[in-house]
Amino acid sequence: MSNATGGATAAKARQVAGQGKEAAQQAAADVAGTAAEQAQRVGAEARDQVRTITAEVRDKVGEQARAQSDKLISTIRETADHLDEMRGDRQDSPAATVVARVADGGRQFADYLDRHGPEGVLQEVQDFARRRPGAFLATALAAGFVVGRLGKSVANAEAHAGSPVPEAAAPRPVHTPAAVRATFPAPEAGHAANGAGTASVLDEFTRLQHREPRP
Repeated sequence: MSNATGGATAAKARQVAGQGKEAAQQAAADVAGTAAEQAQRVGAEARDQVRTITAEVRDKVGEQARAQSDKLISTIRETADHLDEMRGDRQDSPAATVVARVADGGRQFADYLDRHGPEGVLQEVQDFARRRPGAFLATALAAGFVVGRLGKSVANAEAHAGSPVPEAAAPRPVHTPAAVRATFPAPEAGHAANGAGTASVLDEFTRLQHREPRP
């Protein structure tokens, strides 16, 4: 009897242990499922926040780029107008022709940038650089050289325009040669009438010496 009772107790214990193990496994599975759901939810929220932040940053960057683009367009057009003023009346000189081309090209670029915006210009530049990298580098170097020379020319023109004009030097006194004085002596007291003609010749010669040469 005691053996049968002991066997039943052991079986009952094994059954209870099995149920406890199953319950623990089920609880662990539930916890794992809940954790996975929470992780997915947090990941989705994080992705949404990243998208929102990225969109806001893109909008701010776009606004700043458009503001800088508008400022650049205004600067280019003002520079073109300044180049036209620099030409002045020298419309037929080679330098005036080059300046006119640069001014017209600047206005055309400003109009293109105004129509397409910085994104469109950047896309065009990237496409051109991918298609023809050698030509792109050559164009960039040439543009840098032209802009550098143009800036130097403008700076020199402004420096010359702002510098004071030197006053004309006073004419140096010209001494009448002794031979001329010997040829045209001063009139004596008793020959005032005849000496008047001689004095007038001497005065005329002196005036001619002081006269500035014609250009």
